[in-house]
Amino acid sequence: MKKIFSVLSLAALVVGVSLPVNSVHAASAGDLVKCEDYSAVYYLAEDGERYVFPNEQIYLSWYLDFHDVKTISYADLATIPLGDRIVYQAGTRLVKIPSDPSVFAVEDDGVLREIPDETTAIALFGEDWSMRVDDVSEAFWSSFTVGEPLAEDEIPEGTIVEDEDGDLFRVEDDGTATEIDAVLTTDQETVLEEHALSIDDIEERLGVTLALTRVDATAAIAVLEDLIARLRTVGIKDDEAVDVGDFDEVEDEDDTVEDAQDAIDDAIEEIAEAESDIAEDANDGKDVTASEALLVSAREHLALAQSALTAGDPASAEEHGDEARHDAMWARGKAVDSIDDEDDSEDAEEEDEVDDETDVEEDDVESDNTGDVEGNGDDTDDQNNDSSDDSDDSDNSESSGNDSSGSGSDDSDES
Repeated sequence: MKKIFSVLSLAALVVGVSLPVNSVHAASAGDLVKCEDYSAVYYLAEDGERYVFPNEQIYLSWYLDFHDVKTISYADLATIPLGDRIVYQAGTRLVKIPSDPSVFAVEDDGVLREIPDETTAIALFGEDWSMRVDDVSEAFWSSFTVGEPLAEDEIPEGTIVEDEDGDLFRVEDDGTATEIDAVLTTDQETVLEEHALSIDDIEERLGVTLALTRVDATAAIAVLEDLIARLRTVGIKDDEAVDVGDFDEVEDEDDTVEDAQDAIDDAIEEIAEAESDIAEDANDGKDVTASEALLVSAREHLALAQSALTAGDPASAEEHGDEARHDAMWARGKAVDSIDDEDDSEDAEEEDEVDDETDVEEDDVESDNTGDVEGNGDDTDDQNNDSSDDSDDSDNSESSGNDSSGSGSDDSDES
């Protein structure tokens, strides 16, 4: 059985008007696609089939937003065989159907584990556990597989937990938790952070201690590959994979104009913040030369973006808008760097002053000890010992001177 992890139709997001389109990038295996005439969003899998998201809630358990959805022609979409529905990503939402009060946790492959009672729900997910519950249409409840109810103190497989440092872990079927940050994109991490449970809280509520396995990108390759496979929207076995062709992407013209305007608005906001920060730093006597140069570049890109949008070239407008925003962000960063450099310089000067004072003290100690030796011949050994002690104290002084972190939303049927 294929591992199906998600599917959604976005009826509310499609404007029912025919719009001009222009060809842009190609869509291929691993991409999210839709048709310009219909609302449903599909995952184009490595087996050559398209898997549909039954509703927006399921889609958002996998993806942060719809920015990466590519629009292809109806003719191309029709050539792609229709696969199964995608279900919720494990560890994100709890589910039920309207006609039954039973609530289930979702594990890998769409396996449902019933939560036996409210006490268990609170122990696992906290007092606000009901806010995690989505009502699922009975029309596609069959996409899930109902497993055994959760046992006492059992944490559902796929549950996302977070430690005090913000590192994310995924609970395994044996109750241990494996670190997953190394295999997550920024968007994936943002999605899972929204659903993550505090390790400290869940351990306190259940009275257990989670065994944590830490994994980084340069170690435990087998573990990482297994994690990547289980976090993929649609998992395909090697013998099911096919050579999936590319499909030309099309994009609504109104969408490109909107994207360009958004980029320009973001750039204007970032430039305003940069101007404020740089002015404040300049008033404080900071060196803002590099920041001002980047700010000039940001303004130039903004002007080009506005001109391109007026000239009917939204693609160039968006590109220049993004460049303007990035330059403004760098300008603010340069201002911060210059402050940090001054702080570092001041710290270094303070350390030099401490070192100089220590050297003077050492000279005084040596001078005093020499006088004692000349004036008290019989006490030379004692005075030398005293000098040695003073020298040790002086060394300690120098060392010290140098030491300077529920309820769900309505579902829409598949289009």
